[in-house]
Amino acid sequence: AEQVIMSKIIAAVVVLAGIGYGIHLHIKYRVPPKINPIGMELTELDGTFVDWSEFEGKAVLVNYWQTWCPPCREEMPDLEAANKALAPHGIEVIVVSDEPIEKLNRFRSKFNYSLRYLHTESLAELGIHTYPTTFLFRADGSTAWNKIGPEEWASPEMLEKLKSLAAGA
Repeated sequence: AEQVIMSKIIAAVVVLAGIGYGIHLHIKYRVPPKINPIGMELTELDGTFVDWSEFEGKAVLVNYWQTWCPPCREEMPDLEAANKALAPHGIEVIVVSDEPIEKLNRFRSKFNYSLRYLHTESLAELGIHTYPTTFLFRADGSTAWNKIGPEEWASPEMLEKLKSLAAGA
């Protein structure tokens, strides 16, 4: 009888541990972190420091990505089109990665998107573990919206949503 009780206790502990680990994984990979863009350390691909005050008065759509990530690569043309469509509305699109700068420069040269590529030392330190992860920051630096996973950025519906969110609606 004691063995049966002990077996049930062990089974319950294993189940609870599995549930706890599942919650941990969900939070780590499916819940966007809280990011303060003003504190982000960003550089241009030539190493020049980027001060967030440079974006003053603009909303910024920041796409955190990796060159090896197929969904990231697939959404680049849409980000490019969205950047062109949103620029007249005071919204800038930037793409940020923590991969080696040489690798980012090769990607930029190969695909020739006019997007602004920026570098940060560690996306994991920002709490980003899933790619792509995208944030829309309002002109005041507050988070208007975020999304884990790819999106159709240039669709009319998404462009209207981004313009509305950036305006604070």
